[in-house]
Formats: sequence, structure tokens, C-alpha cells
Amino acid sequence: MSDRAFQYSLRYGSAKNPVAEVIPDKTWPGMWRVRTPDRSLSDMANLSRAKDAALAIAERGPPAKDAKLLRWEMAPLGEALGGSLVSQNAKGAPTHVTAPTNDTTKIYSKEHDERQRN
Repeated sequence: MSDRAFQYSLRYGSAKNPVAEVIPDKTWPGMWRVRTPDRSLSDMANLSRAKDAALAIAERGPPAKDAKLLRWEMAPLGEALGGSLVSQNAKGAPTHVTAPTNDTTKIYSKEHDERQRN
């Protein structure tokens, strides 16, 4: 199985939810993105740089984390935070994010934002 079939989850201590995830870009092979708990995506980077960025984000917080308690886990793509919540357009940029909050889950999209402005 290729690396693209997996994602890397950065966990703090025995926490159930990851502090950050490194997921493969859907368009560009060999490129990865950092996904934070608020579902935002970073720019593309190679795997080493993406993992380094995830560590830097986690250590800075909020709240600041003890680097000794951070650990990486490798899981099949989509399992760590409950599925892929971000789709990407042809250029690899995120087009929408579904944030699982409660019954009022919303889908934010570029098209939706443009319709709201008009």
C-alpha cells in the first residue's frame, strides 16, 4: 500500500483526538498538508516538512505542549478524525470544509461565500 493510503496523526500523551494530522494532497503525489483540529489545511509540503510543521504547531499551542509527550500514529486515510472532511479543487486548494460540531453542521464553500456577498 502506498503512503498516499495513510495519514499521520500527531497525538499528545494519551489524548483520544489528534493535535494535528498530516494527510496526502489529493492532486499532487508526494505532497502533504497539515490538518488542524479546526479543520484548516496548510499549504502543500513534502512529508518531512509537513510533519515538522505539525510538530511546531502543536508545541506552540494553545496551550503549549511538552514535546516529549507528542507521538505520531499512522492510520489508514480518513480514520483518525472520522473521515476526510476536505475536498480539493483541481489546483489542490481546499474547496470546502465540513466541521462536525453538532446538529447545526454547516458546509462552508467558496461558492456559498460569494452568494452571501451578492
